[in-house]
Amino acid sequence: MAVPKIGPQALPLIESGSGNMRETSSNVFCHRIKDCLQRLATPNAKDQMMAALDLVVVGIQQRERSGPRGRVDSPALLRSPLLPDLALLEKRITDADTDVREAVIAALGEWGDKSTVKLLDQLLYDQTAKPEPVEVRVACVLAMGNIGGFDAVNSLACIANSDESPKVRLSAIQAVEELATYTSELNADATVDCRGKSEVKELSSAIKDLTAMAQDAAQPEDLRYQAARALGVLKTT
Repeated sequence: MAVPKIGPQALPLIESGSGNMRETSSNVFCHRIKDCLQRLATPNAKDQMMAALDLVVVGIQQRERSGPRGRVDSPALLRSPLLPDLALLEKRITDADTDVREAVIAALGEWGDKSTVKLLDQLLYDQTAKPEPVEVRVACVLAMGNIGGFDAVNSLACIANSDESPKVRLSAIQAVEELATYTSELNADATVDCRGKSEVKELSSAIKDLTAMAQDAAQPEDLRYQAARALGVLKTT
């Protein structure tokens, strides 16, 4: 199963007496989240998968935008108390069903924080376990890019330069570029420059990995081009 990137068009509207309105009531969101968590706890794999994907949609609706939640220099915060039971999601990342794992990882990207990045990083680099399928690795990459932060960026760049799958490597590069682009846009809109002085040092690993990939003649040309482009955007954040 491929977890789709859900854009603003996925934000459904509801009918009201005064016309179409977005579901913005915190009570409505809390009710829907509770329903998702109840379905996630059922023994049926399909119900678990759909519950996790519904959490992704609810999360996007609640913040009224898709794309990264965090910045290059600042990971997204844990979205509690809206989702008080993140542990229920975290336990499912080792589920026997690949589709469940993929959907749960997408939900963690929408609701988790920097501790989630560490958890996903461990999942990808667990030398004692069988390597995750490509689609699960892609889901991890997208979730890390959604949360952001220095650790996520450095991990994504490492994945881009080392994963055996071109699809995973490309997804990692694109996640870095999307996060860096979003951060640059926020910096451009800010009245005060919010970039940290330690940013170059914190991103040295990512810059090194992306540079190596962009200059590696053995890499496919499209990946080299994407790596160079992501590197250029990252350096401007």
